[in-house]
Amino acid sequence: MDDRRYLSAPSSHESHDSLLVPLKRCAACLAIASAIWTIGGCSLGVMAGKMLFGDPAQTAAFRTVTDVDLAKGDKSVLIVASTPQAAKQAQPGLDLLIAERVSRTLRGKGVKVYPSKKVLNWVDNRGGQWGSPDEVASAFPDADYIVEIDVDQFDHLEESSPDLYRGRAMGNVRAYEVVEVAGRRSASPAFSREFNCTYPSMAPKQAHQISERTFKEEFTNRVCGEVARLFYDHKASETVY
Repeated sequence: MDDRRYLSAPSSHESHDSLLVPLKRCAACLAIASAIWTIGGCSLGVMAGKMLFGDPAQTAAFRTVTDVDLAKGDKSVLIVASTPQAAKQAQPGLDLLIAERVSRTLRGKGVKVYPSKKVLNWVDNRGGQWGSPDEVASAFPDADYIVEIDVDQFDHLEESSPDLYRGRAMGNVRAYEVVEVAGRRSASPAFSREFNCTYPSMAPKQAHQISERTFKEEFTNRVCGEVARLFYDHKASETVY
């Protein structure tokens, strides 16, 4: 006798339970990721998200606003920067250093960056002053965009604690498209974004653990990295610190 006729089909209750199992597992994973984010901070949260969902690319803020992908390399970008006088006294040449490091990062991502040497020579001939975006546009006929990094605050010491290092930088990044009207080149506003960087975000570093020079280097690289990422598509993991 064929015993298969006595095998009953799964009940609707059993089917319902089988569907709930993967859903419960997914919910548990999301709960774990949420807990890691809450307890461990942004870095662990991003790492947990990467494990669950991969490492998707994030569209550059500049590209989102302008629909221009600078990483294609068909537009020439000129980088300028200005910093407060107090920051220049603490770190001479800071504005030129920021412009150079942002330029180097973007160049490594495929962005066509205007030769830094030409820009620096022009600045030196003007007594270290960048001038207005329109002046820059007139002086460099091959530039398609001008990126102006205007730093309002750039400190590396924890407030009232000279033995603790914590960098804070605030400012604005503005991009101008160079246009020509009636034979005259001028800078037309195309993009603007505020930035606010604190490093390290969790707790300051102690002076006996790291030299002041090394910490300044780390902090400057952090600020320049955040600014540069506004202009090229990047993975979420690039923002994990």
